[in-house]
Amino acid sequence: MAFLCRRCASASLLLQIGRLSPCFLAARRSSSSSRAKRRVAGSCMARAIARLCYEGKLDEAVDSLDLLAERGLRLDSHTLAFLLQTCARSADLSCGRWVHLHILRTGTSLTLDVVSWNTMVVALAHGGSCEDAVKLFVEMQRARVGVNQFSFAGVLIACVSLLVVSIVRQVHAQVVRAGFMHNTVTASSLVDGYAKCEEINDARQLFDEMHFRDVTCWTSMISGYAKSEKVKEARRLFEFMPERNEFSWNAMIMAYAQNGLGLEALEVLREMVSLGLRPNHFTYSGSLRACSSISVLKHGKEIHAHLLKAVFRPNIVVVSCLIDMYSKCGYLEYGQRIFHGLRKMDIVACNTMVSAFAHHGCGKEAIELFEKMLKEGMKPDSVTLLAIVVACAHAGLVEEGIRYFRLISDRHGVNPQLVHCVCLIDFLLRAGYFSEATGQYGDMASKTDVRITGTHTKSEWKNELAEQLVKSEPYFSAGYDLLSSMYVTDASWGSLQKVKSLMKERQSLSTSWMQVDNKMHGFVAADHLQPLEEDVSLILMHLASHMMQDESFLAEIEAVDL
Repeated sequence: MAFLCRRCASASLLLQIGRLSPCFLAARRSSSSSRAKRRVAGSCMARAIARLCYEGKLDEAVDSLDLLAERGLRLDSHTLAFLLQTCARSADLSCGRWVHLHILRTGTSLTLDVVSWNTMVVALAHGGSCEDAVKLFVEMQRARVGVNQFSFAGVLIACVSLLVVSIVRQVHAQVVRAGFMHNTVTASSLVDGYAKCEEINDARQLFDEMHFRDVTCWTSMISGYAKSEKVKEARRLFEFMPERNEFSWNAMIMAYAQNGLGLEALEVLREMVSLGLRPNHFTYSGSLRACSSISVLKHGKEIHAHLLKAVFRPNIVVVSCLIDMYSKCGYLEYGQRIFHGLRKMDIVACNTMVSAFAHHGCGKEAIELFEKMLKEGMKPDSVTLLAIVVACAHAGLVEEGIRYFRLISDRHGVNPQLVHCVCLIDFLLRAGYFSEATGQYGDMASKTDVRITGTHTKSEWKNELAEQLVKSEPYFSAGYDLLSSMYVTDASWGSLQKVKSLMKERQSLSTSWMQVDNKMHGFVAADHLQPLEEDVSLILMHLASHMMQDESFLAEIEAVDL
């Protein structure tokens, strides 16, 4: 069969050469040297192979390489590069490997020019090998092959993935030195790099210095402001955009959703749809996240219905957002139904479902799903670690929490971060396992940046842990919650008020949402601007008076160890 394919390929190639017969005959009749004849014949062969590629006969073009090698004819590096590019465009790995094998067999030397280096750097960056992409870019500089306007695209992709601002600054300096700052794509990539690394001031300075800004550049700045929790600046920039596309609208929806402004995100979605723009995966995931942040089931169901009506096939991120939305709106069974409808288990969806079980205090169900994940060969990540510890904490499963924490961090190589450390130790302290918390800290001290010295009581442990978490993660509510609960226990009302003020300043106060007569009402601690504050306070006082008269309730309060 292989022989037959080769015969067909040979016949096809000869047919193409026949079409170029004047060129081929001129080479044979020439009185020049045999080397010149081979050069002309090789050029004729190259044109014949190129014609096969243009006619969509890539397999025949690749199969004819053996025929050329048998007749002592070699293709030049440009033709071989063209063949490889055709294989790449056709996503034909098999043909690409045959071309590579032909190059190795014939000993053809390929010149590594700037295009070759650029292509390899971009390939590594897109393939996830970002550190290798940066190293290759450095090697390219040392090889002194020069750069062009496309040379910085791959290394900037790697910088955004690695979130290393020092590399972004170095690349920025090289772009300036090479004189390519006028290139819009390169400049936009630099803006995106600074924004993703949360150096929003540097990103804005570069953005303002650009003579021309495309939609991608504007969108990168909006996303950067959102990540830096500067939603007002993001909205102001959005209003000034000369033109918008679906990605711009998605960035604005996600900016509101990520910062707990769900109603504003849904309003942007309404504006987007009214303009006739079609929602995509990013639109749906951002909108569902907005519904989750304010626990609005009605709007979440409407988005879900729109998905079904549009016959839209959601990706795993959208499906996970649906699971998260239903669970946070109190409908865990709906989330489970969606999860069980998946054709194949995915780490993102599984993490979301474990977190949903944790949110509802279903520790055993979370553990069962986690065990199933391991049996399916899934590798847990940092999100899995936090979800399973929270699930065990809410269900009071102390031994299981410690065991799974060690399993994920030791066997599966997930390095615990500060938030994991604080979550586990607070879990142990609340359960009364002070000695286990002390031992657990000793195990984790070398893996995290937590350093607690000279403290020997539960209160001191929790205080110092919370202060470190607030310092390292100022916009994460867990540290503030720990400090607040401690100050309430110790009746340190002055310190408690300071924590509340700090939370309000950093916008870390949690908001509770309630829908009354199709209108959403938000309730924030220490907020006196709520129109229904007096009515709510009267009802709470009435309920509190009844509860304080309940002897069983008072007995439970005395038994609780805060």
